[in-house]
Amino acid sequence: MRDAASAPFWRRRSVVPARPALRWGLACLALGLLLAGVPAAAIRTEQAGGKLEELTRDLERGLQYKRILVLEQLAKLGTPAARGVIIRTMLYDRSQPVRRAAQRMLADVQDPRVLPAIREALGDKSRKVRLAAVDALALVRDPAGADLLLDAMDADPRDTKLARAALESLRQFVYRTEPAPGFERRLLPWLQSRNKKLRQTTLTILGILGRPDTLPALTAMWPKADRALKIRLADAFANIGWKDPVPLLTAELSDPHDPVVIHCLYALSQIQSFDALPQIWEVLEKRRDPWVQITCLNALIEIPDQDSIPKILPLLDSPDANVRHWAAYALSQLHAQSAAPKLEAKLKDPSDLVRASAVTALGELGGKTAARSVWELLQDPNESNEVHIAASKALMRLGFKQDAEFYWQELQKPDLDTNVRLTYALALGQLHDEKLRDRLAAELASPDFSRSFSAALALGVMGDEQAGGLLVHTLDHGNPAIRRFAILGLEGLRGQEVLKALADTANDDRDPLVRILCASSLVAAGFVDFRVLLWNALDNPDEDVRSEAVIALGRSADAETLRQLKWYLRREPSVPVRQTILRVLREAEDHDSTRAETARDSICGLRRPDRRSAQVS
Repeated sequence: MRDAASAPFWRRRSVVPARPALRWGLACLALGLLLAGVPAAAIRTEQAGGKLEELTRDLERGLQYKRILVLEQLAKLGTPAARGVIIRTMLYDRSQPVRRAAQRMLADVQDPRVLPAIREALGDKSRKVRLAAVDALALVRDPAGADLLLDAMDADPRDTKLARAALESLRQFVYRTEPAPGFERRLLPWLQSRNKKLRQTTLTILGILGRPDTLPALTAMWPKADRALKIRLADAFANIGWKDPVPLLTAELSDPHDPVVIHCLYALSQIQSFDALPQIWEVLEKRRDPWVQITCLNALIEIPDQDSIPKILPLLDSPDANVRHWAAYALSQLHAQSAAPKLEAKLKDPSDLVRASAVTALGELGGKTAARSVWELLQDPNESNEVHIAASKALMRLGFKQDAEFYWQELQKPDLDTNVRLTYALALGQLHDEKLRDRLAAELASPDFSRSFSAALALGVMGDEQAGGLLVHTLDHGNPAIRRFAILGLEGLRGQEVLKALADTANDDRDPLVRILCASSLVAAGFVDFRVLLWNALDNPDEDVRSEAVIALGRSADAETLRQLKWYLRREPSVPVRQTILRVLREAEDHDSTRAETARDSICGLRRPDRRSAQVS
């Protein structure tokens, strides 16, 4: 047997005898190491407190932009004490930009201490503090905030500056929060204010609320109202949706001022007054302003009547391309089968926009002749990318038996436009041609990303799990448009890895449209918790983002979602987004999509959306 001392060092075992003193020393050493974390935690707490004190001192002095930077550092601390400092700054700081910055820091937090602090500040002797409190109430989402604003206005009706600030905060408040019933009755007296700005803002708030109880007071204002006030009244009538003001609105269609006519037409479309159709047709025929004509076309879409089709057809020859585009869209929405020949003639229109609109309309109307015409247009190598994309989507809707080999050959072209390539890949996947599956699978290994990703996109639509890895990996791609297409490819896959990747992307991605698509896919799969991200997206300032959120909500809408969309419709300031909401509601009614929701209790380990930090903005 070899001696322990002569063995290699990595094999030697300790030959030190186990003595009681040594054991006691080792135990003390272990205990010291165990307790070492306690002072460290205390030190970290003390450091955080010291940091807060330092930032609080910096907040009381210095230039405005430096103090705003200090607020950002306080927000990053995220402690209750730090938020308390931000609340005090929001109400009592001497600088309005700093106060507004503090409001932004608190907008998504909804700290329960905000409302009591504001209530206390409203009773302060300083007028500046009261104004700051009124300004801060815009971010509160408690219905009691609306009553506090009215209390502040009623406390001193002669203080015009405070009343204007309170009404502006109230205007922002009602976009987010529904006030208690009867609130509008307290607001009505302000319609009689001598100050024009106060009257206009009050009218805007009542219009956003859209409550029928206010209709008599609003209609009484119409005869003496100037044009600016009539525009606001028309918008209020649109939100209320009752037919009482229809005679007032139709009489105003002869006004030479185009903005007044446009808002009256919009109100008639929201009220859906069939009695107003003859007057709308007359405006469409006599007025030459393109935006008036486009608004007429929108009204005829919302008031569907087959007698409108002959009135719309001449506009396909309008000198304005936007009018021709909207005429084609209106004919498709009215299901005007008789317009198909004229729409086919528009496939040779000089405008790319009109040709794409005609293709889309033919895709909605259907017909073998139309499908063949669109297929020929798709194969034209000289046609624009916009028309090629529209033609591919139209053929998918028509269910036309396309040649999968055509799409395959197009995808082999190295200079093909990216959007066209990816649209063709989606179309190829929807054809489910099994003969191409092996060729597509082989393309997954291509070093050319455009080819491998196109193949993965097609296979994903076909439900082939081989594509999952590449599509999930592409969710980290630097181009948001590529990430959006990857999500469309993943909709056919439901593996655990795919669902987790979609959940993480829905919470963390920088692009709001990517987050919306991920959330929409997860909601459609039954994970309804992610619908909160879609509702949050309706606060985004970008109209396109809000429209996409509305479409996503409509994809899996239950009765409660449709009810909330109708409520939100009254508060949406953008006409295009309102049109999107109305289209979603109309399609939901047509397809009877208000069936009961079947949500999953378990989300299979997916990361749930954070209602505070997962704001889509």
